[in-house]
Amino acid sequence: MMKLNFLFFCLLSIMYTVAIAVREHKNGWAVRNRYYTDSGSQQTFVDKNLVFNRSGIINKWRFYSRKAGIINLQVWRPESENGCRMTLVNQTTVDVDDNFGRLQIITLPEDQRIRVKKGDLIGWNNPGIGVITWNTDWSSNDQHHCFKWGLKPEINHVYDLNHDITWGPSRVYSIMAIFTVIVPSTLEIATRITNISALDGSPFSKATAWMPG
Repeated sequence: MMKLNFLFFCLLSIMYTVAIAVREHKNGWAVRNRYYTDSGSQQTFVDKNLVFNRSGIINKWRFYSRKAGIINLQVWRPESENGCRMTLVNQTTVDVDDNFGRLQIITLPEDQRIRVKKGDLIGWNNPGIGVITWNTDWSSNDQHHCFKWGLKPEINHVYDLNHDITWGPSRVYSIMAIFTVIVPSTLEIATRITNISALDGSPFSKATAWMPG
């Protein structure tokens, strides 16, 4: 048997490095104290302006409250391009326990985070009176909400939210989702060859080759 006369100790190494970049994104209106809260109960809203522009995972909600009560912070998925037929993807239920105006930051445990797809929408459901503050944007008349009274929506069910409301002037609610997007990116592929001897004993010259990915 031919003796393998490799005279090296650090030799051929091929390294392929992939970085996982976690980037944080926001979908929502500025979260601040606004003038109004909704007085009706059992109302469901979907804000057609609050579109997720990419897929990701919600790990945090922000909203501004000024009433005590329960609020369901929701993600809806349209079943038609322009209508109000939608599937409730998931929701986070929050019990606000005071009537003081305050910023609410809800950090979700890992097992309660919500996966969203590009094109999904933010919505909310008030089992009782409204919790989230809102005001009007007098510069715009093109904000649309899908809306329904008396609904107790369940996850993974499809609903016809049959009132497509165009507020005039536009109505802006203090609600926002913070979501992360995982982006794989190749940093570089590096091939390094150092002092390798061939089977016949003749050494390769020292060389280092870098091949960016």
